[in-house]
Amino acid sequence: MIFSLLSGADTSIFLGSIVFLLVFVIGAENGVSSAIFALHTLIFVPSLISLIWRWRTCRYDVLFGDWAEDVGSRSTKQPLNPSSLSLENQQVLLNRVETALSTSPMTNVLVMAPSIALFYILLVRLFVGQDIFAGDPSQLDYGWKFGIVNGEDNIAFVPEFNSYGHWIQGVLSAAFAFPSLNATVCQFLMCRAFRKASFYGPTSSGLFRTVHFASWVLTIYPAYNLVKRFYRYSEAFAGSSFGNNGLEWAYGFMNGIAVGQMVTSIHRHTLFVWIRTDGQTFEALSRERDSWVVRGGGCTAFSGGFCVCLGILEAMLGLLLVFSVLSAAALFGLTWHGCLGGGNDCLNYEADVDTRTLLFGFCIIPTVIICYAALQECWRLKNGQHI
Repeated sequence: MIFSLLSGADTSIFLGSIVFLLVFVIGAENGVSSAIFALHTLIFVPSLISLIWRWRTCRYDVLFGDWAEDVGSRSTKQPLNPSSLSLENQQVLLNRVETALSTSPMTNVLVMAPSIALFYILLVRLFVGQDIFAGDPSQLDYGWKFGIVNGEDNIAFVPEFNSYGHWIQGVLSAAFAFPSLNATVCQFLMCRAFRKASFYGPTSSGLFRTVHFASWVLTIYPAYNLVKRFYRYSEAFAGSSFGNNGLEWAYGFMNGIAVGQMVTSIHRHTLFVWIRTDGQTFEALSRERDSWVVRGGGCTAFSGGFCVCLGILEAMLGLLLVFSVLSAAALFGLTWHGCLGGGNDCLNYEADVDTRTLLFGFCIIPTVIICYAALQECWRLKNGQHI
């Protein structure tokens, strides 16, 4: 049970939020921005709730396992009312639920991995560039824009509509990637009661798939941000506002992952207990009402060209995101010492500097993360963990 808890994505996010917050606090000379505490709280709290619900599920599994080994035991402390379904049939349903609740392999490789990689790239730019651009990581300050002293500030999460607009796009992009949260939104839009039997019942296939597609559409912002800065300031990209604007979106994405993991853990526990205690009713109601859980979520229920068209569009948007993240990493390295207009009148300028080390350092981050995600999904497919 302990290994199962420690190996979860919510555990990594939970611990990562603490570590990064400590890094910000330890390196702060003038105090830490309130935005940093707010952002990490919005990661920490949902991840903690997710861990608690996952612990409850694991504990229930242990109790059920103890009961299954000794069917004759009827301790008054035993909280279980076992299902009349066989253990094999229950496991089939549980595997189906796990598949339905999991993000798809394509989502993990083309959305999750590059977005997380972008987050790390922008943090590296924030911390490594604090001396050369006169920035302050504890205030999410990327330093003087284009390295021009007493010019424009380059700070993330300023009290402006655009800052929080970028953040909201990131939150929704990550959250809508989780099937459990998609179902929640669909049930709300269809004005369904949030009762167990009806909640896991019918969900419009078109609406479910459309909400999921919104996750991919919202990944366009990093590409837009890249093209805009590169077109206008290609020679000084590292000092442009790509960093602070991108960090707003990327932090939102991390917040969205935390929320998605939380909702998924709650759904998983509810379905787990329902199957273990009344699996026949669950299976009968789900099949009768064409539940998104039994369908496996996503596009498995579709016939015709609608799902195929959405899948092609999603793949194109995902590849665009991957290309944007890799390009941003390369441009940071290549333009680290570049000045606006190709001159030398900027804080970060250095003549005859070999940029290969910086280029490699920035590019290795997304390369490793995306390749690791791809290899992990291939291993899961090979072992039948994705249906």
